[in-house]
Amino acid sequence: MDAFTSDAVPVHLLTREAFDIYLKKLAPGGIIVLNIANRYLNFEHVLGNMTEDRNIVGMIQGGYEVREIDKYGTNWVVMARKTEDFGVLPELKAELKTDSEDWVETWRKIESNPKLGVWTDDYSNLPSIFKWSR
Repeated sequence: MDAFTSDAVPVHLLTREAFDIYLKKLAPGGIIVLNIANRYLNFEHVLGNMTEDRNIVGMIQGGYEVREIDKYGTNWVVMARKTEDFGVLPELKAELKTDSEDWVETWRKIESNPKLGVWTDDYSNLPSIFKWSR
């Protein structure tokens, strides 16, 4: 899923109810892949909270730094029912890799933040994930 780079944020794609649908449709051993790159918002803790709430696992990869004006790196998140499902990460890394020498090869466990709560169809809080400084 790559829907978060614009200034219009599709919050409904990051709610508990949305993840219930994704997980219902997810094949056994499958993964959910999201590009959460955004100039102004940091979605990591929203998704970290979702992994805990839905009892799934998540990893984040920082992508690459772009040093040109008006160009931005990527932030990939992969989520699955269990850690063993991440067996495809080496292939995924190769697929996502660019020619950039700044590419970051590491994945890490996605972090949660209980203070943010879990987003639902009835609750979200964009100001809480705003990148106040760059």
